[in-house]
Amino acid sequence: MKLLIVDDEEAIRKLVRKYAEFAGYDVAEAADGMEAVHFCRSAEFDIIIMDIMMPELDGFSACREIRKVSNTPIIMLSARGEEYDKINGFELGIDDYVVKPFNTRELLLRVKAMLRRRAHTEEEDAMLRCHGVCLDPQAHKVTVNDVPVELTAIQFSLLKKLMSNPGRACS
Repeated sequence: MKLLIVDDEEAIRKLVRKYAEFAGYDVAEAADGMEAVHFCRSAEFDIIIMDIMMPELDGFSACREIRKVSNTPIIMLSARGEEYDKINGFELGIDDYVVKPFNTRELLLRVKAMLRRRAHTEEEDAMLRCHGVCLDPQAHKVTVNDVPVELTAIQFSLLKKLMSNPGRACS
């Protein structure tokens, strides 16, 4: 898993990097929002941890630019704990907000939980195939031997549940 840590304070980047690498994450660092946007345009990250108050481009503006090219989860890490800042961040598309000073272990547990939820969501959206039946959860379509099949919402949900749990009894 690859993390991008964005903070103008080198001590914060180094602290989070130390704990993240110990937990097994591959870590990249950016010292400001502009650098973070450049990184996100050229590489894929599994999660971004970003400060708000930075030179060049603040965290809110960087988030706005990153959302144009990536849906990578973003955790804002900031000394600004006012309700307005949190609401603004969530409206821009962040996924979590942690106020400084913070507990590094808690931050990494939030990262782990977010990555677990993301993996579960991607698993739910994956195409399912079995014996010529193909179910596309995102398009809400089913084909049998490449022939489209019309199903009600309940039939679709039931088929998805059964195909997601092959060989298991479902309630």
